[in-house]
Amino acid sequence: MKVPAAHVFVLPFCACVLCRNNTIEDEGVERMHNALVQSHMKGLFVPYNGITRRGIVKLAETVSLTPSLTSLRVWGNPGLSGSTSDDAACAKMAAVIDRSKTSLPDFVDLDIRAYEVDGIVKLAAIQ
Repeated sequence: MKVPAAHVFVLPFCACVLCRNNTIEDEGVERMHNALVQSHMKGLFVPYNGITRRGIVKLAETVSLTPSLTSLRVWGNPGLSGSTSDDAACAKMAAVIDRSKTSLPDFVDLDIRAYEVDGIVKLAAIQ
């Protein structure tokens, strides 16, 4: 079932956004951005939502601006995985999930990890 991006919103008292196997796509990520960065959201679960390069870059920005996030699940989106993965989007997401050089808490629930091949950052699913 396709969830129209116009219907994507976040309530200020929610601790987690769970939207798995929908099609919020890039437009839905862009619409969620402002609500999420103004929240104290702990979890963001948007795997398998048809999010491509543009949406992954916006999602990485959202994650970087939401320090309360400690759970993130994004695998299965075309911008990150498979033959449609985008190197720049993967590098952006890899940079924001690596909190080792920040004072932010590490993620306690994360479904991706970064690795490098010939100088190109890729992401893999954590099973």
